[in-house]
Amino acid sequence: MTTTPEDLKSVAEALSIQEIEAWQRSAISRAYYASFHRCLEWESGLPKKASVNRQKGGEHQQLLNRLRKPNASCSEKEKQLSIKLHSLLRSQRERRVKADYRIDEDVSRKEMRRQLADARQLFRACGD
Repeated sequence: MTTTPEDLKSVAEALSIQEIEAWQRSAISRAYYASFHRCLEWESGLPKKASVNRQKGGEHQQLLNRLRKPNASCSEKEKQLSIKLHSLLRSQRERRVKADYRIDEDVSRKEMRRQLADARQLFRACGD
């Protein structure tokens, strides 16, 4: 069985209903991974991926770097959208890091709602 970015986003939405902070943290995390994988799908439709220094950062940072500086062969519209996706994904990543690793800090419902709103916006921008 396979999972899609849309499936991950649906799980995030379902988790967000709970008032329990651990579930809110999980919703933030699932929303980020949904957006990360949706960006990978979107990027695969570009004429050419941007090149990045593979020694700086892992897969997530490399994707952010490529989105921030798209390949010159992309159309102006694709370049603008790539930069927008970079911004949305970077913000979601920051909230995901807090939710997953900074368990001694509170995660608010407001942060979770912002995460889900950003994920929805990113999916819409990608054409979903």
